[in-house]
Amino acid sequence: MLVVALPLCVLEQILAQFSSLGVITIFRCLPLLTGVGVGMVAWCVVMMLYSSTVLTWAVHYTFDCLSQKVPWATCPPGHPECLSNILDPSLNSTGLYIPSDYYFLYVVLASQKFPPKFVEAIVISYRRAN
Repeated sequence: MLVVALPLCVLEQILAQFSSLGVITIFRCLPLLTGVGVGMVAWCVVMMLYSSTVLTWAVHYTFDCLSQKVPWATCPPGHPECLSNILDPSLNSTGLYIPSDYYFLYVVLASQKFPPKFVEAIVISYRRAN
């Protein structure tokens, strides 16, 4: 990323400053870099969607922290797939969720609206990240 993206970004800024062209049209002067402008715009759109999702989660957690008791401290009543009396999450061999995982998957992500295979993919990627 630093080897390719940073020099192209600096090149785009320098060329755009002196030619008064946008990010897509600036690289038409170099035939080798014709699609770079479109690629930069596409990458910015993807990063914007990803960043706004993570920022939304942060805002959600911030407002939930303002309550007297954080909602991910215990399992909600009547949910058998949540296990609240486990001290070490690494010892959980039952496949049940600890309260923080349950809160993230079923409250923040609202994954009961999605098919079970999609939720399993989220759980697998979420647990690998932790």
